[in-house]
Amino acid sequence: MKYHIIVVGLSIACWMAPAYSQTTEPKTAQAIAQGAPTKTTGIEASTVLGKVPLENFFEGLGNKSLRAREVILLPGARIAIHTHDRRPAIAYVLEGELIEHRSDRKVPVIRRQGDAYFETFGVVHWLENTSPNRARVFAVDIIPGAPE
Repeated sequence: MKYHIIVVGLSIACWMAPAYSQTTEPKTAQAIAQGAPTKTTGIEASTVLGKVPLENFFEGLGNKSLRAREVILLPGARIAIHTHDRRPAIAYVLEGELIEHRSDRKVPVIRRQGDAYFETFGVVHWLENTSPNRARVFAVDIIPGAPE
């Protein structure tokens, strides 16, 4: 049931999203200067669970797909700094704990099992697993290209 809510929410977010993105380069440069990683490390697996072409669902989304995947982060893993301009996403923590560093927050946010977080226009962020346990995340996003 929770997965259905996430997918529906992402679909609505995409439909309502503006046709432009905010400039995130200054935020990214500042975060890198403050120690944000530029390389992803410690990913045990990133498994694509499925993709749905969006061309028939929303006008203007031809050649884009809705993708669902499971990402497993080992202890010490870091997901490099990135944005979601023109690529909204919703993530749900299935297991473990992550620390998310976001440009729209002054302090990092702890994401625990059962938490959902939203990756939107204008936000620059990166994540790390500082716990001694692995973390698993279910993520849904929109990506360029039709499913294979």
